[in-house]
Amino acid sequence: MTKIDSGVARCDRRLWCAVIIQAATDMDMRVPKVKPSPSNPNRNADKLTENIEEIRKDARDWFLSTDKSVGAFGWICDTLDLDYHKIQSLSMTREGRRILTGDDNRKKQAVEDIGEDI
Repeated sequence: MTKIDSGVARCDRRLWCAVIIQAATDMDMRVPKVKPSPSNPNRNADKLTENIEEIRKDARDWFLSTDKSVGAFGWICDTLDLDYHKIQSLSMTREGRRILTGDDNRKKQAVEDIGEDI
């Protein structure tokens, strides 16, 4: 297993932290209120709801996976020397996901902080 040296590959570290943040953001996706189209009053809204539910499930499954292949949550944590269990635990609650993602004004800072604070 290769650790990423933060001095050599800071951009790689930020990229993989951003993947964690995106997965946490995906878990909080909300179904927007969609005005039905005249030709298919429910079809568009139903498909959108189905897609968002699938994205949320995929993100949750990714955090809960024990997979260690490249790009998997466990691999990212191992590679960046992050606390897998702590981040996984945070990802399972709305408040924990807020800690992981930061608010809209500090998304970029959250990417930089994830490895330092967690």
